[in-house]
Amino acid sequence: LIPAALRVGEHTILDGADLEISVEGPVILEKACNSLSTFALKYDMMGADPTIHVRSRQTGDSLRLPGGRKQLKKLLIDRKIPAARRDLIPVITDGEQILAVYGLGTDTALAACPGDRALIVKIWVRGDKKP
Repeated sequence: LIPAALRVGEHTILDGADLEISVEGPVILEKACNSLSTFALKYDMMGADPTIHVRSRQTGDSLRLPGGRKQLKKLLIDRKIPAARRDLIPVITDGEQILAVYGLGTDTALAACPGDRALIVKIWVRGDKKP
């Protein structure tokens, strides 16, 4: 997966993963919309000019999901993701901390709730209709 950086309103194709990604917002979240491919992130925790970075997993990456923090490597093994595909899974960061992982979900500490200002990050298979 070739790393990419996006700002609000931008859209790109993730080279090497056959996926597309967009960043929208900020919006006032009306209802929970987090899924395995759509992430509502707390805008107020993103800084004045938020940039979303997309990269492959790195040694030591971890994610807080319901049930606690777990190493990304262990999460991918538990979900039986083949080793050859693990480096193609987009990891969404703000440049420092992991915000979400495609196919796994949003970090619980950074997930926006209804009423929060949020950035919406959407990832979909290239050629499919945007979610």
